[in-house]
Amino acid sequence: REQIEWDKTVFPDNDPCIKLLTKKPIGLLPYLDSECQRGMAASEGADLVRKFNKSHNNDQFYEVCGPSTVWRRKDNTRTQAEDFLIHHYAGPIIYTVSEFIDKNRDALFSHVYDIL
Repeated sequence: REQIEWDKTVFPDNDPCIKLLTKKPIGLLPYLDSECQRGMAASEGADLVRKFNKSHNNDQFYEVCGPSTVWRRKDNTRTQAEDFLIHHYAGPIIYTVSEFIDKNRDALFSHVYDIL
């Protein structure tokens, strides 16, 4: 009607990647939350990545990393056992699981405890 010229941009479906991250109970974030609830028994570092690898090894958006793989960190060093990769819409991103559990634990500030 208005005869405006435009190119149709096709975006890939990102839903499977979002499900890898968020789907309960084994999405990466719910899995991380469940590990946090285990307290001191929570898996950390390479142990946590082994659990991720076992649960998501066959997912097209997830890749196992480590010294024997082709993946490299930004500093061009080989990936390690505590790394995993997610194929996001913008490209592959390598995550290092160093202190994931501590960073994910829900901590309340002391003044919030005082209010409760």
